[in-house]
Amino acid sequence: MRFIVNSYAKYIRGLSIFVLITFGFVVIVIAIMSIIMLSALRVQSPFRSPNLTQMEEYFQADREQLQIIIDYFISTNFDTISISISSIHGEQEVEMFTGLETGRILVSNENVSRTIYNLFNAGYRGIGKSETGIRFLKWAIRDHGRGIVYSINGNVPDETMLPFLTELQPLSEENWFFYVENFNEWRQGVRPNSVEE
Repeated sequence: MRFIVNSYAKYIRGLSIFVLITFGFVVIVIAIMSIIMLSALRVQSPFRSPNLTQMEEYFQADREQLQIIIDYFISTNFDTISISISSIHGEQEVEMFTGLETGRILVSNENVSRTIYNLFNAGYRGIGKSETGIRFLKWAIRDHGRGIVYSINGNVPDETMLPFLTELQPLSEENWFFYVENFNEWRQGVRPNSVEE
């Protein structure tokens, strides 16, 4: 009987060492993966909102694609257009919501569809047109969003274009702005300072 108990005790000790080694290995792998993921998230983290400098860099990198969208939106007869990630059904099939009367319609221009598809793959989260401007939402989390807005009429964007506007800064080119919408701050009375182009 004593032999069985000693054998069982050795088995448990051996199993404990195996479990500890396995646990240690898993912890090390998780730590390494966490470091890799955190460094990757620095590129464009869903938790770190882009600032004016980063938005200027996105603007410069995407300028030609943004202009394709602007030209197309201005050439349409729609006062309002909205495109979200759920509107993208592939590179050649992009829907835009143009109002309650007309609903969702397909973007008829293949180059524009491909450009919208590419912008969403580059991290944009929404594109919209109002009567006075076209906005490109680059980052959003809950009630807070940041992006780039183009003023169609040359006026400084305001709450008619961006309803919960709390910050507005001009970008390097005329009629282009970096914007921040934050519902909670806006609700507490935060509004952007006047902007001179």
